Amino acid sequence: MDTIEWTELDWLTICFRGLGHRYEMAPKSRIGLLRQIESEMARVEDQRERVVTNLTRRVITQVAA
Repeated sequence: MDTIEWTELDWLTICFRGLGHRYEMAPKSRIGLLRQIESEMARVEDQRERVVTNLTRRVITQVAA
């Protein structure tokens, strides 16, 4: 199995958690900053979902083989 995708999944998960922490710590009056962080979180979550989908397909293919 390709370790690059597992590493990418780890990195994306760490990144998402960091963004979540930034969101929690950001002043609620800074609407622009909060929206930017939300946008980054959505982008990272989309990437993470694609990687998980690819890894799931590979695991299923290997198990079926």
